[in-house]
Amino acid sequence: MELFIARQPIFDRSLKVFGYEILFRSGCSNSYACVDGDQASKTVIDNTFLKMGLHRLTGGKRAFINFTRNLFMNEVGLNLPREQTVIEIMEDLEPDPDLIEVCTRLHQAGYLLALDDFVARRRGLRPLIRLADIIKVDFMANSDGEKASIGRALGSRGPRLLAEKVETREEFNLALDCGYELFQGYFFSKPEMISGRDIPGYKLNHLRMLEQLSRTDLDYKELAGIIRQDLSLSYKLLNYINSAYFGLRKAVSSVAQAIMLLGENEIRKWASLVTLTGLGQDKPQELMITSLARARFCESMAASAGLKGKESELYMMGLLSLLDVLVGRPLSEILEEMPVSPGIKDALAGVGAGRHRSVLDLVLHYEQARWSELSRVMTELGLCPKDVIMAYIDSLERAEEILGIPLSKPTGASG
Repeated sequence: MELFIARQPIFDRSLKVFGYEILFRSGCSNSYACVDGDQASKTVIDNTFLKMGLHRLTGGKRAFINFTRNLFMNEVGLNLPREQTVIEIMEDLEPDPDLIEVCTRLHQAGYLLALDDFVARRRGLRPLIRLADIIKVDFMANSDGEKASIGRALGSRGPRLLAEKVETREEFNLALDCGYELFQGYFFSKPEMISGRDIPGYKLNHLRMLEQLSRTDLDYKELAGIIRQDLSLSYKLLNYINSAYFGLRKAVSSVAQAIMLLGENEIRKWASLVTLTGLGQDKPQELMITSLARARFCESMAASAGLKGKESELYMMGLLSLLDVLVGRPLSEILEEMPVSPGIKDALAGVGAGRHRSVLDLVLHYEQARWSELSRVMTELGLCPKDVIMAYIDSLERAEEILGIPLSKPTGASG
């Protein structure tokens, strides 16, 4: 039996990640049949905390984990690290005296409790509200008036209000205005469209560099010209090539020479990373982590998906998949100006059903815990569940590791 574990970020008001809700499903062979809630939760706890290591999945942030009634009654929570765990009280649990007693012990022991899927119209929750450190308010199930009244009624009483299932920027702004402190949903991964002339100059320069990186045959002279136009890019490149990592005997002072010394593979990876962080400097860091993780995941799936030799194409496809969010223009409009392969262009546009699109679907379904769709794509591509699981976890871990290192220093050997 394989356990599929995904995560969904939870942001604070400054759009920094506060923690991740751990989403999971167990499956066996090609059936991917769900086990019961108790077994699923026990399995994810065992794998996440004991075998896999929580840090690999959450990067040191808190893990929000759904608890069933039996897990509460068996006091499983007391075996978890309280500094890293948020125990979610699922919406279908009745607040009877036994549950209240267990939650009280957890609360007194220093564990954070989150009341899940809160709806204003549900009664009888007062005992749990008093114990909860976080109340997750369902933004799909409550009206705008109810969202505001919950903020007024509960926001000043102690528990932190978390707006969940926030899908649009307007809903995010409403939650901010109503005093919510934490936010969960896909609002951060949808673009705010701006006109082409409103794109900041530094982003235009990074787009030009990304356009060069998209070419099959890299034009070293053109790339050097783009980098030289930007003092920050020039500084980062020269700092990188002259670092102790490369151990050069003589300092390099020429952008063109630095590019030639690095070679095509290294300069592509360095420039992709610098471009990604440049485009995303006014966006949540989670977007950059997601983009880079997608790139590495897609690249790692090349051989298994029957696309051996297309690793660089798949890497670029994953990297470009959130470009509309980073730039604020429709992806189709941006791609018109970039010489990407037809396979990448069709996959990102959602046209056709080629293998490039299947690989992209694979990571998108995994990220959003669309387990039945994930099962279908894995079956179509003939992929081993264990390989997909490890590729997903490894891509997240590697992306966070790379983005945690200053760009003026080397990001480590390619791999």
